[in-house]
Formats: sequence, structure tokens, C-alpha cells
Amino acid sequence: MRTDALLRMALTQDRFERDALLAQFDHAGHLVGEGLRRLDAMGFDAREQANFQAQNELVKRIQDTQDEITDLLAAGQDARARAMILLQAIPLAAQFNESLALLLASLVGWFSLRRLAQSHRDIEAHLEELERSRAALREEATHDALTGLANRRLFYDRLQQAVLRARRHLGRLAVLYVDLDRFKEINDRHGHDVGDAVLSEVARRLLGSVRESDTVARIGGDEFTVLLEDAADRTAVNAAMHKISLGLAQGADFYGLPITLEASIGHALFPEDGTTADALLRAADQSMYRTKHRATPPQQPSLFPL
Repeated sequence: MRTDALLRMALTQDRFERDALLAQFDHAGHLVGEGLRRLDAMGFDAREQANFQAQNELVKRIQDTQDEITDLLAAGQDARARAMILLQAIPLAAQFNESLALLLASLVGWFSLRRLAQSHRDIEAHLEELERSRAALREEATHDALTGLANRRLFYDRLQQAVLRARRHLGRLAVLYVDLDRFKEINDRHGHDVGDAVLSEVARRLLGSVRESDTVARIGGDEFTVLLEDAADRTAVNAAMHKISLGLAQGADFYGLPITLEASIGHALFPEDGTTADALLRAADQSMYRTKHRATPPQQPSLFPL
């Protein structure tokens, strides 16, 4: 645009038209400078910076040439000005346009890559958020919110799968049914905060009393179940129940209240006591109630210190 304005200035003899073209020439120079400053503010890598620097040097050569031409026009040396436009200004302008096109093409590619990279990051972030949401939903659907243990649904599913494996490989397994003794008294006397703390502590102790491969679940208010896979025999199951009882019997302090934890534990062994998940759960539940009803006050001391 500036070279075109110079050529028209050199061809016209009208002073007013030449002044208007000079204003157009100055405005075009301002636009070029502003454009280059904005490009520079974007930031480049080493190769792009080298190209941008070469472009700046070319612009400086063009500006020096154009300034010299305007001086010639101002001095009335129109013929020399026209010759300089044809021999220097126009070739430099063509070189500038070519290098500018290359620079812009590079920038377009750079912007495209940045947009693609940003889109890729946005998609990955969205997928990660979706996966976190799915995981949270799975956790909520399969685990007890208070204790973090498996809930009834997850326990039943694992029990069914364990029964199928035991049938296929002639294996054995056991189900324990754990019911806290006099838990209602804790809630009634000390409130639900203490009751929740007791349930969380029971969950922790149950997990600490069995193997990592076993499943511990909270299936009701104060009811827990344990799936013992590869249980050798009833003697091994009785040993597991004894270990759980000892773990629960350890002293505990809840909000300054020394509460003793005890539970009635029933069990069912596959295949002797049942060959389906439902049958084993019923048998373990019935065994737990027999244990609870057999308990006497000396065997079941108070949860609260006198």
C-alpha cells in the first residue's frame, strides 16, 4: 500500500492529491508497524523468531528507501523518485509480501497446532472428569458412605461369584454375619455422632482382622458380613471369628467415652450349610441369632462403664 501511494505521488502533479497520498502513505506505515508489534507480542520459538527478525530488517530497508523517495519528491526530483520506485521500492515490496505470506502461513500453522493441542487437552480433561464422575457413581452405588465398606449389593455380587468359583473348582468358602450387641443403646444414650464413630471403628477393626482377599461389607445399620474365600473347614472359620472377636474387644475411646465393642457372630460354610448365595446368607443370619440368644450377661458385659 505504501509503495503504491509513493508511485501515485510520483506520477501526479496535483499538490492536493499528493498531500492526500502522503497521508495515506503515513497511515499505511502506522498499520504495518502496529501489525508487527502485535505479532512480536505473541511470542515465537527460535525458528519463528529468526524469520520475524528477518522480516523486521526487510521492513527497515523498505522504510529507508521510501523515506528517501519522499525526500526526492519533496525536492521536486520526481524523475529520480520514479526510477527509485521502479528499481528499488517495488522489488522490496514484492519481497516483503512474499516473506509476509510465509510468516503468516507459519503463524496460521502455529495457531492451528495450538488450537488442536488445546482441544486435545480440553478433551482429555473432560474425559478425566467423566471418569472421576463414573468412579464416584460406582463408589456410591457399591460402597457404604459412612464406613467405605462394600454395601449389600456389592457383597451379594461377590458372594455369587465366589459360589460359582467354588462349584466349578470344588472349593470352599464361608460367610460370617456380624451384629453389634446393644448398638441401639449407644445411639439412644450418646447420639448418632458417637454411633457413627463406633460403626466406622468397627469397620476398621473388621478389615484388620481378615485377609485382603476377603470381603467385608456393611449391609444394615449395625450389621456386617464377611466373605471368607478358600475357607478350609469349620475349624478355620471358628478361628477367623475368634480373631474378629478379639479385634473388636480391644479398648476404644469415642469422644471421651470408653465404650466396649462386642458383637454376635454367626457363620455358614459352603457347601455344608448352603449351596447358593441366598442360602448361605440365611444360614449365617440364623447362626448369628442363635449366638446372640445364647449369650448371657456375664458373656456380654455392658457397653458402658459403671
